[in-house]
Amino acid sequence: MLYEQGVAEGIIPSADVSLETWVEANENEYKQVYQEGLKDDVYDASMSYEEWIKLNNYGQPPVVDENWEEVPQNPIVRGVYKGYTVKKGDILITNGTSSSGLLGHAAIANGNEYILDIPGKGKTTRQLTTREWMDNYDKHGWIKVYRLKDSSVANAAAVWADKNYYSTKGTSKQDIFSKYGLTGSRYAKNPTYCSKIFYKLFILGQEVNQWYKYFHH
Repeated sequence: MLYEQGVAEGIIPSADVSLETWVEANENEYKQVYQEGLKDDVYDASMSYEEWIKLNNYGQPPVVDENWEEVPQNPIVRGVYKGYTVKKGDILITNGTSSSGLLGHAAIANGNEYILDIPGKGKTTRQLTTREWMDNYDKHGWIKVYRLKDSSVANAAAVWADKNYYSTKGTSKQDIFSKYGLTGSRYAKNPTYCSKIFYKLFILGQEVNQWYKYFHH
């Protein structure tokens, strides 16, 4: 029933993800992440698995609207890793890891060569070079890069993320250390989690519909 609902909502691509494959992923991966989240108290124990998997986009990457484009792997020089040209404001999604209570991981390029994220339980926000971030995740799964077609909105989002989650002065010296957690208000900056940063960014920027469904856990 959940699989059919995900297909009907346009989230699970049935042509690529069969019922058998999806059920296997739930049994062997997704349920373990759910149980870890319960054990670590990263969300309310009353949340059922069915509610949780829906909030985690049925374990699928985001379906983007006309405001976004998926960045192809084209070789250039600056801010590049294995063909990805990363630009300020890009959103990076990977299934190469899962934090306690969350499937996959998300980050934002807060500069043309730097990536901002919060990696998981017991961690705080951090900034890595594109190469460092990609090296952490591409060995264990896929990485997708998404870009807003409006570069001014993307640039503003990157600046906001940087000054609210890394450096109040917008410098390379970190002076903001938000902790990881799924509790508290969706609008609070601390605690936070990887996708909550983007929920706040694009709610504020009115770029929300598809990203809210994927990012708001």
